[in-house]
Amino acid sequence: MATDLGTWIRSLLNRSLTSPLPCDPPSSVEADLEKLKTILHRIHAVLYDAERRDIQYKSDQLRQKELKELAYDAEDVLDYYHYHILQSRAKAKASHKRKRDEEVLVDLTISSPQLSTCFTCINGKIGELDEIYEAGNVEKLDEISRQIKKIYDRFTEIVESSIQFSFTQLDGEHIIEGSRHPPVASSMVNESCIFGREREKKELINLLLSENREENVSVICISGMAGKGKTTLAQIAYNNDRVRKHFDRKGWVGVPLDFDITKLTKSVLEAVTENACGLTELSTLQHALKNELWKKKVLLVLDNVWNVSSSNWESFLMPFVDAENVRIVITTRYEVVTEITQSQPYPLGELADVECWSLFTYYAFGGRNSRQAELCEIGEKIVQKCGRLPLAIKALACLLRNDTEVKCWDEVLKSEIWELEKENEILPALMLSYKYLPIHLKPLFLFCSMFPKGYLFEKDELVRFWMAHNYIQPRRCKRVEDVGQECFNELKERSFFDVVAETTKYKMHDMIRSLGQSIANKEFQAALSKDHADISDDVRHLFVKGKGEVVESLCFKKPNVLRTLLYERLDVGVPRIPRALPKLRCLQHVFTDSTHESNSSYFPDLIHLRYLRVYNKEFGRFPESICQLYNLQSLILDYCGDLEELPDGVGNLVNLRYIGLSSLNIARLPDSICQLSNLQKLKLNDCRKIKELPNGINNLFHLRELTLCEMEISELPDSVCLLTNLQVLNLSGCGNFSGLPKDIGNLSNLYTLEVTKTEIQELPESFCRLAKLQKLSLSGNWKLKDLPSNFGKLASLNYLELNDVGITLLPKCIVDLSLRYLRFSAVY
Repeated sequence: MATDLGTWIRSLLNRSLTSPLPCDPPSSVEADLEKLKTILHRIHAVLYDAERRDIQYKSDQLRQKELKELAYDAEDVLDYYHYHILQSRAKAKASHKRKRDEEVLVDLTISSPQLSTCFTCINGKIGELDEIYEAGNVEKLDEISRQIKKIYDRFTEIVESSIQFSFTQLDGEHIIEGSRHPPVASSMVNESCIFGREREKKELINLLLSENREENVSVICISGMAGKGKTTLAQIAYNNDRVRKHFDRKGWVGVPLDFDITKLTKSVLEAVTENACGLTELSTLQHALKNELWKKKVLLVLDNVWNVSSSNWESFLMPFVDAENVRIVITTRYEVVTEITQSQPYPLGELADVECWSLFTYYAFGGRNSRQAELCEIGEKIVQKCGRLPLAIKALACLLRNDTEVKCWDEVLKSEIWELEKENEILPALMLSYKYLPIHLKPLFLFCSMFPKGYLFEKDELVRFWMAHNYIQPRRCKRVEDVGQECFNELKERSFFDVVAETTKYKMHDMIRSLGQSIANKEFQAALSKDHADISDDVRHLFVKGKGEVVESLCFKKPNVLRTLLYERLDVGVPRIPRALPKLRCLQHVFTDSTHESNSSYFPDLIHLRYLRVYNKEFGRFPESICQLYNLQSLILDYCGDLEELPDGVGNLVNLRYIGLSSLNIARLPDSICQLSNLQKLKLNDCRKIKELPNGINNLFHLRELTLCEMEISELPDSVCLLTNLQVLNLSGCGNFSGLPKDIGNLSNLYTLEVTKTEIQELPESFCRLAKLQKLSLSGNWKLKDLPSNFGKLASLNYLELNDVGITLLPKCIVDLSLRYLRFSAVY
């Protein structure tokens, strides 16, 4: 059976040429938009199926790329339409032709889970075209029609070529290169080539031999990214003499990808009996296994668990209930398996540097020390390149084993993993993690491959990037930010992200980044020096780090396709903003000079922009043109020390969900900021001249987080207490702040409150009505002498910080709280 992409294009897209579509040429813009919507849904179907398969033919890969590019273009057209609706509304409001429309614009976008792009569709609101006509933008509609015709013509061309140039069964058998399934490891191991892990070995063996009188079945879950040595550690413990003598029955099983209980139970039965089994029904298999394990001590290793549900796990354990003692060791790349199986977690750490070098020299030099100092020097750098990943160290060492030329070693050092010509094990092992990644997570991961090696990122910031590209699919009753957080956590649980110790930041292992780069095929790129300044034709997302001349030397062959441009904060040089980048969705750390006339004329061109971060200490005047970026979701003005005010036009940015502002000179927020009904988070840091918030802040009814740090604000307006969706309120370092509003208890969804280093003397009587409050920090409030008598009614409170306060004795009701964390110190 043919499995090429051409087959799907013929079966799914050929309908575009035979099934009814609006007449050609269309009679109206409405018909054009409906036609584009139909085309996008069909492209979406093909690419969704393509992502679920392993595309082998080069011709199919080319068509897949062409369809992605076409989807980008279609998205741009519909985004252009969306923008001009918002622009027409802003103009109508400004000219007082109609009352302000407080209804949030229906989201016109749906995400495509399998692409590095998204699709935009029309949700039946064609009537909004009247608003564009009323605003006198008829030429915009003509432009939309012209662009849709180009897309349709290109789409027809792709469909026809897929029919003419596709292989079928008659063209011969398709030869598949390489394995499509995870490799299966046996229990056997050669310990003479294992380096390090002595501490881990002792810990795991002690866990296996320890007595557990509460439960007869206990599970240990060894987790970590591919190639870290999880299976090797399990093999060492499994073959240990003490372990072998302790257990009556032992079994080692490679777990099926789908965790098929029948297959798995049969494999376990065969492993512990060391005999083949002809049974096929789950019930008879479980009874046979139960009888075999009755009153016995059992050790079972389940190697490489990919997918398991709570119900499947519960069913799998049934035959073990009558065993005397059962120890199960699981190896997995997914942290979530630990939770599902209720295991004792054992996340596998990194090898020490000396152990990494020993492993490398064993395979590269046959265990002998090389006499060539130059090879050793390059070898040490290659080991560093591997990021302490045993699989990568071993693979590259084996690659170099028969080469003694410095040139060959240097080439390996300077090459990316996927560029190495000789076959190695690294990418295939890592690729499995990507292959079995849920489709909606794939573009989120690939986006991160743009970041350079070792780059640290924050969860919330990354989610905002994803949102700007519509990578995140909305879910029922959940904010897109919350869905993004869940997606981030899932990628972390699958070992794509690592937590950076003692920080709130994360990073990707170098090998995981290399995996992303190999898949992304230059769509995501980093320019770190002049050597990287020649940008690929295919790049759509670019990260730039370096001095000003690096930026100025960038050569954009197709500037009109770039969607992300992120500058790492530059310490010297003020690079000019590249012109003609009209498709940008994300623009970060732009150094602008507000005295240049070109600055004010630049931003209106960025009609697709959704994320803007400006960093400039001399940023004195907020360009009015930014107020025309109606699609903007995130606006961050970092350390713009000379910025004195935000214009009233900021109220036109109806899609803003996040504002971050840091400026010593800004004195007030415009009242129009209260029109931003979609705003989810408002963060003001070090805005010392702002004395008060606008009274209309209660109109920000979707606000979830309000952060006011290091400010001279003395009180909050009473209207803040009407923000019933507020979850986080942070008033840290506001030295003049004198007290919380009396109705603070109305914030029924507040779960975090930080009021530190202020002048507050007491908490309002309504304070203890904050039924959902989980975290409370009141440190540094030396004038606070007492807590309310009904403080113990804060039933959800589990974190309480009271350092350097005027309270000398905690009230007795404190024992009524379910605290997990308490810090208390009084100022005498």
